[in-house]
Amino acid sequence: MSLHLDRGGWESLVSEMVSNGAEVAQKDYPVLIDYLVKNFGPAGSKPAGQTQSSSSDADAKKILETACTACHGLDVVSDEHLSKDEWQGIVSSMVAMGASVTDQEMPILVEYLVRTYGPKK
Repeated sequence: MSLHLDRGGWESLVSEMVSNGAEVAQKDYPVLIDYLVKNFGPAGSKPAGQTQSSSSDADAKKILETACTACHGLDVVSDEHLSKDEWQGIVSSMVAMGASVTDQEMPILVEYLVRTYGPKK
């Protein structure tokens, strides 16, 4: 629920879960995806009193501080001001080189990096 994925992200995650044994009838698949996007997508609602970014920012910061700083300091990250696609590419390449970031954590981290270290305005 804290991932706030877009339609493609939820489709990938649900497909992965189905391939790992989750049972979702083919006729229910679009209904499930629509529900997840509506309620837990990028613009999805959160329980009263909880802001969307505060929870995901804390999760993402923990990922950043755990996985990324295992190999380099945060100054390497804070010196960059990259677009979402650029951050996605960097995170993907870091994971390919051994960074300990799961498929579920990757979109959380990328969104945080864009919000915190995105292009200067």
